[in-house]
Amino acid sequence: MVSVKKIVASALVGVLMFSAVGCNMVEKTQAAIDKTTVATVNGEKITLGEVDSHLKGVFTKMKSQYGDKYMDDPQVAQQILQQRQSVVQSLVTDKVLGIEADKLGIKPSEEEIKKKVDEQFENIKKGMGDNFDKALEGEGYTEDTFKDVIKNQVINQAVQDYVIKDVKVTDEDAQKYYDENKQQFVAKESGVLTKHLLFENEEEAQKAYDEIQSGKTTFNDLFTKYENNKSENKKPIAENLGVVPAENSGLVQEFVDGLKPLKEGEISKPIKTQFGYHIIQAGATYEKGAQLPFDEVKSQIIQILKQQKDSEKFKADMDQWKKDLNVKVYDDKLQEGLKISK
Repeated sequence: MVSVKKIVASALVGVLMFSAVGCNMVEKTQAAIDKTTVATVNGEKITLGEVDSHLKGVFTKMKSQYGDKYMDDPQVAQQILQQRQSVVQSLVTDKVLGIEADKLGIKPSEEEIKKKVDEQFENIKKGMGDNFDKALEGEGYTEDTFKDVIKNQVINQAVQDYVIKDVKVTDEDAQKYYDENKQQFVAKESGVLTKHLLFENEEEAQKAYDEIQSGKTTFNDLFTKYENNKSENKKPIAENLGVVPAENSGLVQEFVDGLKPLKEGEISKPIKTQFGYHIIQAGATYEKGAQLPFDEVKSQIIQILKQQKDSEKFKADMDQWKKDLNVKVYDDKLQEGLKISK
C-alpha cells in the first residue's frame, strides 16, 4: 500500500518540477525578453525591447519572406543579431551624447530642437513625396517616433560640431599628403577640372552669383568660405569634383548641361538640380593620366584630411566619454529569442 508520505512527496516533487518549468517558461516569454538589459550608460539601462522597437520594419520584412517562425532560422537569426548590434551602438551613442550635451551646456533649446526637427522632417517628407507614409510605416515608425530619431540626430550634431570646431588642416598638411599620394591626383579621364558651390535655395544662389558678377566677392573667396561646410553637413557647400569627363560623369544631367558651355575660369548662373542650386566653375582641361597640380587639388585634399581628423577627434572623445560613463554592452543578451548556430 502506498503511504500518504510517498503521495505527498510525489506531489511536492511534481509541484516543484512544474514550478521550475513554469519559471523557465516565464523567463522565455516575449515580455521577459523585451525587458532584458542589453547595455547600460551611466547606470541607465537599454533594454532589448528598446532595440527591437527600431527594427519593426526589419521584422516585418523577415516575417513576410521567411514566415512566422523566421527567428528560428539560424541564418535569419544571425542577420537580426547584426541589426541589433548596430542599433544598440546607436542607442548608446544617443545617450552618451545627450549626457555630454547637458554637461557641456551646448544642448539646443527645446524651441531650437523643434524647429530643426520640423524642418528636417518636412524636407524628408517633401523629398519622398507620396512614398513617405508608406516608407515610414514599412520601417515601423510613426511620425512621432521618427521625429524622436531626428531629435537625437540634432543633439548629436551639436556635440559633434563642438568637438571638431578647433580641428584645422594646414597647407603644409595638404602638401605633405599630396607629395605622398600623387597617384591619387591623376586625371582618370579626359575632362574639365570642376568646382561648384551648392546652395539650399535659389535666392541664396542668385545673391552669391550677383555679388561675384559685381566684383563684391569672387568664386574663390566663397569657395574658401564654404569649403568646410560639407564635413559639418550644412549648406552652402563648396566642393572640388576633380576632372569631370564630357560623357558618363555620373553627375545629374542639369549639372552636366550647365558645365558644358563654360570656358576655363568661367562660372555658371545658378542651376537647379535635385540637390539644390549650383554655381559651377570650369577649370583647366586635362588629358587622361595627367598629373593634377597641387594648387588645383589643395581644397580637395583639405576636405579629405579634415574629415579624417574630425573622425579621429570625435572617436577619441567618444571613447573617453564611454569610459567615464561606464558604458557596458552585453552582446550575449542580444541573442535572446534567437536560435544562433554555434
